[in-house]
Amino acid sequence: MLKTGSLLDGKYRIIREIGRGGMSVVYLAVNERVGKIWALKEVRKEVDGRDGIREISLAAEIEVLKKLHHPNLPVIIDIIDSVDSYVIVMDYIEGKSLKQIIGQFGPQDERLVIAWGKQLCQVLDYLHSQNPPIIYRDMKPGNIILRPDGQVTLIDFGTAREYKRENQGDTTWLGTRGYAAPEQFGGNRQTDPSTDIYSLGATLYHLLTGYSPADTQFVIYPIGRFRPDLSGSPLEKIIAKCCQPEPACRYRDCKDLSDALERLGDKPDAKKRISGKYRRMLMTGCLIMVIGVMAAAGLTAYGARSVRNEYLSCISRAEKTEDLTEASGWYKEAIRLKPDEEMAYERMLSDMTEDGEITQEEKILMDESLNDTQDTGQETVSNQMIFQKENPKGYAVFLFHLGREYYIFYPNGQREANGYLKQILDDPYLPKEDRKAAQSLIAITDYYIYAGEAAAGQTWAQADEKDAFSYRRLWDLLMEIGLNPERADEQSGGQLFSLAIYREIATRIATDLPGFLGAGVTKEEMEKAVRSAGEYLSVHAELKQVISSEKLYLETESALLNAENEMASYFHVTGSTQDEGTQFE
Repeated sequence: MLKTGSLLDGKYRIIREIGRGGMSVVYLAVNERVGKIWALKEVRKEVDGRDGIREISLAAEIEVLKKLHHPNLPVIIDIIDSVDSYVIVMDYIEGKSLKQIIGQFGPQDERLVIAWGKQLCQVLDYLHSQNPPIIYRDMKPGNIILRPDGQVTLIDFGTAREYKRENQGDTTWLGTRGYAAPEQFGGNRQTDPSTDIYSLGATLYHLLTGYSPADTQFVIYPIGRFRPDLSGSPLEKIIAKCCQPEPACRYRDCKDLSDALERLGDKPDAKKRISGKYRRMLMTGCLIMVIGVMAAAGLTAYGARSVRNEYLSCISRAEKTEDLTEASGWYKEAIRLKPDEEMAYERMLSDMTEDGEITQEEKILMDESLNDTQDTGQETVSNQMIFQKENPKGYAVFLFHLGREYYIFYPNGQREANGYLKQILDDPYLPKEDRKAAQSLIAITDYYIYAGEAAAGQTWAQADEKDAFSYRRLWDLLMEIGLNPERADEQSGGQLFSLAIYREIATRIATDLPGFLGAGVTKEEMEKAVRSAGEYLSVHAELKQVISSEKLYLETESALLNAENEMASYFHVTGSTQDEGTQFE
């Protein structure tokens, strides 16, 4: 087993264990050469006499993942073959498994389950569209990670296989009992796309009822038995169809299942009033229309899929290269292909912050990616304009992330953060909690902008601006977040944001202590803030070992020490807790 703190292959430093299953152990690690976080999945070669199955399983996972590129799948980066084990280096997916979500919160809301189901249909359809089709075979809540952005990622491809039309059956029977379709454990037929549909239905059953198939003796009951509010509902019927023992009775493919989930917005009563005869006539008419539309749009659909695949390929290539210029070139090419999708922008920003600092060169590359223009045939517009117009929700969330990261990582980046955050503060698509964080950050960065203008001899346009950007106001804003680190961690992007706020508090105490005292901030208030910062650093000491947060952690630690020394020196010399006011009062 890998040990915490050990160095693998001369570059991967093991941070801690983050997961364990019957066939593997997963670790969080950092590539010390480039400061990038990865997940390392270790599978030992000699365990409990099942060497053959383990070797087959691991080889299958490697071969499957190496050729896949989809936003709801992890990207495999490296394979390390050691004496005792194989190690797969792949994307670290932040979030919780849906198994953990159910364990913590119980049965999930119908709307959430439908949204997750549609995402999983998309990724299964992608797998099934490969040549040859890839059958996942182990869909269950424990293999689905819910990311902070609300998207899900499908992990653990140890039981996946390629569908071979000439085969009569699977050579190895693998899967999780209860979620696995009957054909996975015997019979004279091999698993195919309908096998994954069964497992997805069983997964939705678990998410909605809170009961795994094992809890109900491997029987998939109508969900109305556990959720009376869904008894007789279209969703109950969809899950029942997914989980039919006979494959031919399930949905034909994941597109059909996804369409059924999409139609759940229709009024159930209206559907019930349509008799069986007219329903069949209607379905026949719709089928004829669909066939015609598909024939007419075939080339268009093929072209759209081709562009999408090239877009994902560019992102994958960018993430695999360690050269900044080359990576940015691939990101910019992806953005050129699909300027309205947030993935390339978000991944580029993530790469920029991996080493704990945004450089001037990286800022320029991001500016170019947003400002590059495209000719639509009618006008020339920037990528940013297309992004905002075609994907307003993704645009609002990304600009919030961009402004926040400039505040945290870009030296003296208050003005940049302020500009981006003000663009989307009133945007209806910005999540409520992000809006709260944006409001606080705008107010804090406004202070620096106005203070800088005052120091340069400029005057404020209105008298109340002086009061709005006083030391007291700045202190209250910092305390609103700094004394509620758990809320800041949850609302505003996690522990890095909280570290940045504590760095800010300590730095301001060290440099502006007389100003705060003159504004009415007491010695006791400052001592409390210093204690809170120290406690936060102590509780989150592991951040010191992660490349992306190490620099920020050390800066916060240093600023805190300076603040403590400044307070000790000041109060020892003056023997007072107050001082005269400053130009900001």
